[in-house]
Amino acid sequence: MTQRSIDFVQKRDFYRHRFAIPLPAIMRVSRLNDKVINQDKTTIVYVSNISAGGLSFSSELDIPIRKGDIRLQFILELAKQTFVVEGLLVRRTEYAGRNEIIYGVAFEIDSALERELVVAINQISIQNRI
Repeated sequence: MTQRSIDFVQKRDFYRHRFAIPLPAIMRVSRLNDKVINQDKTTIVYVSNISAGGLSFSSELDIPIRKGDIRLQFILELAKQTFVVEGLLVRRTEYAGRNEIIYGVAFEIDSALERELVVAINQISIQNRI
């Protein structure tokens, strides 16, 4: 299996929960090249893992990556709570023979939302161990 990857961030300061079955989430582009995008155009993506610092998702969309250029918004449900989080697209990995691309996003969120995410991620991790 050949892999082509562009990595800008390898920092992992938080526990990362990996989903056995990818979690569907609603995604939209909220900023492109420092311009706010006020569109209601959304797409469903599949989150493979999440931490309070970011997430990884797969999609058939071909999103170009340039460090700091694309800010994405996600709406997802964790531990029966709906979260709206935003972050910068920092990684893109393509696998030969697959129609999906794996992306990494580094969240840009305040400390209150970060704490809420930590609690929710811990709850789903504990539930999955039972």
